[in-house]
Amino acid sequence: MATNEVQSEYSDIKKDLKEVKNQANDRFADDLSELKNSFTQLKSDLHKMFDDAIGTGKAGARVMGDHANQAYGSAKDQAQFAYEEARKRARDLKDRGADQVDMLGEKIAENPIAAAAVAFGVGFIISRLMSRR
Repeated sequence: MATNEVQSEYSDIKKDLKEVKNQANDRFADDLSELKNSFTQLKSDLHKMFDDAIGTGKAGARVMGDHANQAYGSAKDQAQFAYEEARKRARDLKDRGADQVDMLGEKIAENPIAAAAVAFGVGFIISRLMSRR
């Protein structure tokens, strides 16, 4: 009867771990997609700004100089904004990962015997696989 309980606990932990992993993967994929979209928009905006700067440059060297300075300042501001956004999102991802690790730690703390059994089982399987090589 105890074996069935351990197997049930193992199954529950395995399901919980898969769920945590899937949630983390989904969140990471969403954040990565948002980040890619932001960089794509930034690239498009920069292309447009540089095209505008080149177009106005044909009207005169002085006008070109003024617009180039404006474009540089704007591109610098946008690049700084994109950099800060990327840092913020990376921190958020790091925090989410830490939260997921904490949640996993709590699950292990709630079921230490089952967690130890799972760790032992995984270690045993890995050792068996490594000894065959």
